[in-house]
Amino acid sequence: MRLLALLGLTTGLKPQPTRQELLRGAAASALLAPVPPARAEEFKDVATVRTTAQALGVDERDLPRKNQDVKLRTYVDPLFDLTFPKDWFAIRRTIDGDIVRRGGVIFSAGNLRTAEVVTVELFKVKELLAQAEALPYFPEGKIKQWNDLGKDAALAQFVCERRDGEATASARKQQIQARASTAVPGSLSVRGDVLQLDIATDIQGTTARVGEAGSEVMTPGIRRLQRARLTLLPGGSEVMGVVAGCLDDLWSSGEDRVLGDVVESFRIKAAGAAPLLPA
Repeated sequence: MRLLALLGLTTGLKPQPTRQELLRGAAASALLAPVPPARAEEFKDVATVRTTAQALGVDERDLPRKNQDVKLRTYVDPLFDLTFPKDWFAIRRTIDGDIVRRGGVIFSAGNLRTAEVVTVELFKVKELLAQAEALPYFPEGKIKQWNDLGKDAALAQFVCERRDGEATASARKQQIQARASTAVPGSLSVRGDVLQLDIATDIQGTTARVGEAGSEVMTPGIRRLQRARLTLLPGGSEVMGVVAGCLDDLWSSGEDRVLGDVVESFRIKAAGAAPLLPA
């Protein structure tokens, strides 16, 4: 609530979740050829999921109304530029801080009132190689192209597993059961040093006993869709990218186009051969 007040978002809403609680739903931190939009009906393996309003504990009428006149702003950074709605929050972290612990996230932006989150990430290729158990074949921690990690399904799986790993780290010791993220069929594309795909993540519901009788109460899960665009930087030792996502009901109602525009606006400016991260 304190952050909401600072952002000027106290508009009569019911108490809001903290930013950390929202980021947990991201399975929580990039345009190329047109990517088919993901549709909620493609992911019906979870019987019941909450809508954005239900997840945030607000009435549908309290959600911000979408219109054609969204005011935008461009965040200008020495490393990148990113354009997003003007009323979104923005947080920049220093590379000298705890970037590794935060999964490589150096920038976050989003809207607490709609659970939309965009992250800019910077991490070492060595992390992906270790995850793929391929580090012995690339002892210097570098690759020349994305296909060195695999093709199509294998490559998409590595990216999805990284997203799941970040969600586990951000959740810390809290009990969250998340199914493995999956790539939306047909969304993966690789053009030169740039990889892009859409990712679907289902966060399972939880069961708790309440009251003196110990009655079981089931809290439905949520489903989150994200678009990721990752660029292999010169030298082949680091990756910088952007990931933008929201819950599936917003995504399917047209918000995928808004987030897609945010991803498309991402421009990397500092991409020399010298590594950006400390050794």
